[in-house]
Amino acid sequence: MQSFPKDKDPNQDSNSPEPPIYLHAELLPHIRHITLYVSVPDRIELHLHEGVQEPAVEISLSESRRAVSVSVSASLLQDCSSAPAETEPQDGTRVETTETMKLPARVTESARSVLRSLNWRVTTGSSRRREVSFRMIVDDDDGGSAGAALLDEELVGGFVPWRAMDMRAGTRVRCRLCEVVVLDRPGGFDRGLGSGKRGEEEGEGIKGWVWKDLPSGNWAEMMDFWHCHKPDPVDGRHGHDDGDGNDDEEGNGPGDGEKGEQGAKSRLEDPNATVKGYGAANQVVATLGTILVDVATFLVAEGDWLRIQKDPESDGIRCCNCNALLGQADPIANGWRLFKTALSASIPAAAAAASTTQAAPPDNDQLEWETHYVEVIIAAQLLELVERESARRFVVHCGLKSGLLIWVFNPDMRYSNSSADHSIAARRAVKVFFQTLDDVEQTLHPEVGKPSTTLALEELRLPAETYGALKDVLEERNAMLPESAREFREWRVGILHRLERRA
Repeated sequence: MQSFPKDKDPNQDSNSPEPPIYLHAELLPHIRHITLYVSVPDRIELHLHEGVQEPAVEISLSESRRAVSVSVSASLLQDCSSAPAETEPQDGTRVETTETMKLPARVTESARSVLRSLNWRVTTGSSRRREVSFRMIVDDDDGGSAGAALLDEELVGGFVPWRAMDMRAGTRVRCRLCEVVVLDRPGGFDRGLGSGKRGEEEGEGIKGWVWKDLPSGNWAEMMDFWHCHKPDPVDGRHGHDDGDGNDDEEGNGPGDGEKGEQGAKSRLEDPNATVKGYGAANQVVATLGTILVDVATFLVAEGDWLRIQKDPESDGIRCCNCNALLGQADPIANGWRLFKTALSASIPAAAAAASTTQAAPPDNDQLEWETHYVEVIIAAQLLELVERESARRFVVHCGLKSGLLIWVFNPDMRYSNSSADHSIAARRAVKVFFQTLDDVEQTLHPEVGKPSTTLALEELRLPAETYGALKDVLEERNAMLPESAREFREWRVGILHRLERRA
C-alpha cells in the first residue's frame, strides 16, 4: 500500500522514557486567551500546602511574559512502580528538573497570579500523572501578537496549499514517493523540439503552464440564485440607436447591410450566445497547457505531457515508475485530477527565479521541491467545506463501511508544546473532535423513523491511502495531548496542522 511522509511523531515513541515535565499551550485568537496545561509524573515528591499534599512544582512566567518555566524537585532513587510519592530517598539526594516553553503569544501581567492558583488532579491512564491547567489573557498591547498575525495572515494567504498564484509557468510536478517528474512543461523539451530552438524561432521564451484557480464548488448554483439580471451575449447595442435615429434594430446604419449581416453572423457563432458561462448546466473543462487548481487537486488535460498511466481496473491514475496512485480520471471535465497529497511541486531557486522568460526549463539542481503534509491538505478541504457549506461536522471515509465522524471545533488556533520534536515557534492548527463510525452509510442515510442528524453533516471521501494517513495523524496527536485534554464527552480530541504562509 502507498504510504505518505508525515510530520514527525512528537513524543510518541513507545520506547522513549516518560517525560518528567510536559507542557502544552493553545492560543484562541478570537477570544484572546491561552490555555496552558502542565503535566508532571505522580512519583515526584509532595509538600504540604494549606493542609493539602501537593507536588513540589514551581511554575513561573518569564520577564517578557512570552515563555513559561516549570521546575520540579524529583527523588533520584524513587521509582513510580515500587515506592510511594512521599517516600524519602535514603541518601536524601535531589535533582532539579526544569522545562521552559515559549507561549504562542505574550500574556498579561495578571497571568503571574493565575499561575499561582494550583488545582492538581491525578490522571487515571496507564501512566499516572498530575496535571493542572490555566487560562491566561493575551496582552492587548502586544502589536506583534500571534492573534493579530492569524487574522492578517488569513487575508493575505489563506489555508489552501498550491494556489494558482503560488505556481510559476516553469513549475514541475513529481510523484512524492519515487520523485519522478510526472508533469513537466506543455510542448515539453522531451518531445524533440530542441533546447531553446522553439523559443528562438518564435522570438520569445516558452511560456510554460498557465495556472488558474477553480471557482467554489457551488459557484453555478450561486450564479443562478443571486443573478436576477443575467448578462446577455449580444454586445450591448441591441435595440439602441446612435442618437441620430439611423440605426436599425441590430445597430447597423444605412448602407451597412453587409457589415450588419457579418456582425449578426459573428454574434450567432459566439459561443456565449448559447453558453453564457454560468449556471448549473455548465461544466469546467480541462484545456491543453492550462492547469486548473482547486483545494485538493490539479485538473489537467489528458493530452498534456504526463508520465502517468490509467489504471485498467478503475478510474485511478498511477505513476508510471512506482505505480503509486496519483489521481483519478474526470470524464465530465475531459481531464485528469491529480491529488496534491501524492505530489511534490518545484520552486525555482533564486538564480532560476530571477529569469521569467527562459528558453529552456531549469535543471533539477536549480529547483527546490516542496511537499505538503497530507494533514495540511485535508485540513484545507475541511476548512473550505466549513466556509462553503456552513457545516462543522463531517463524515470522512474512503468508500468502505467504516469511517470517521469529525467535528471541526476550532478552525484556527496556535499551539506550543514541550515535546522534543516540536518547533520552538507555535504551530498553526485546526482543533477537531473525532469518533469512529462502524457504518458510514447508516450515518449518512438512516432508516425511516430513526432520528437523523444528516442535515448537519457533510461528506468527505478520500483516497484510501490519504484516509489512512489522516487516521494515523489523529491518533498520534491525541496521544500527544495531556491526558486530561484528550477527550471531550464522547469525542476524542485531535489536531491537524494548517498551512502557514511565510512572508
